Amino acid sequence: MLSIGKLNHKITFQKRTPELDELGQEHLDSFTDYKTVWATIHPLRGKEYWDARRVRADEIFKITIRYVPWVTEDMRIRYKDRFYNITSVADADIRGEFLEIYATEYANTHRE
Repeated sequence: MLSIGKLNHKITFQKRTPELDELGQEHLDSFTDYKTVWATIHPLRGKEYWDARRVRADEIFKITIRYVPWVTEDMRIRYKDRFYNITSVADADIRGEFLEIYATEYANTHRE
């Protein structure tokens, strides 16, 4: 079981915010801050692949927080200057104490 003291990273959940472009069409590319909580962040694995002449790295992270009912997969997480797209959310111990969030960080390692 995880100790509360291990939740030592302050993360912010962000929700998609619809915006209208100059033609009046709605886009969901924008995010706004929703709630800030304490978490642990652990990388699970990394892989690199070649795509469109650029080397990209996808890293998968397990982010653990105290249980809250409002986390959904259409949110993203901001930690400092990094962003994580949520891929799944699970009640870690099935007792409603902690949530395990699996998320992917996209990092472009191509230098121009």
